[in-house]
Amino acid sequence: MFLPALRPEISQGDIFEGVRVLEILGGREESYTGPVVLLSHDCEFDKPFEYVLVARVLPLNTAPRSSWNDIQQGNALNAIYVPAVAPRPESFINLRYIHRLPKDELREANVVGRRATSMTDDGRAAMLAYLYRFFARALPG
Repeated sequence: MFLPALRPEISQGDIFEGVRVLEILGGREESYTGPVVLLSHDCEFDKPFEYVLVARVLPLNTAPRSSWNDIQQGNALNAIYVPAVAPRPESFINLRYIHRLPKDELREANVVGRRATSMTDDGRAAMLAYLYRFFARALPG
């Protein structure tokens, strides 16, 4: 699912550590600081738009224990399993938490060494299939 080394450029499927996401929900401010995965395609990152889409990456043990097997087997609609890749623990991409984030946040994280890993092409294709399934409640094709 992950390459042995980072891709040369920031790319879809890259996981970044320690990224702060700030939102105003129902008039109140909420923030999350932790790992995120870049969902937007590479070409979106290269365009002059200011924002991209990211999703939270959470340790598997933060999900209800009763759902661990479904997440690991790819049966949870809202989650994409992420195997442990040192030093990251076994995790999942939580598709219920997709955020719009300024690209500069990811650029800064990259510069200071918080871009942790890059997905393989197969990993990226699988992530897109899971995203499609999450929104359409059906498999692509």
